[in-house]
Amino acid sequence: MNRSLLGIGVDVVHVPRIARLSQNSRLLDKICAPEEHRWLPTTDVGLAKAWGAKEAIAKTLGTGFWQVGVEW
Repeated sequence: MNRSLLGIGVDVVHVPRIARLSQNSRLLDKICAPEEHRWLPTTDVGLAKAWGAKEAIAKTLGTGFWQVGVEW
């Protein structure tokens, strides 16, 4: 498969939203592999950075977080 760079984007992550979402452990289970849980940051800003990184990877792969077959 031949892929080329189409553009560069900047994502803005709303820290309070991610902090609120992180309270739902089922969500974290869906977006993180089990071995990633021990490496997750404990601060709200750290979690927002981790979310942004995962989201960037999902966008780059073109899968999104919720597509069937996506496993972290």
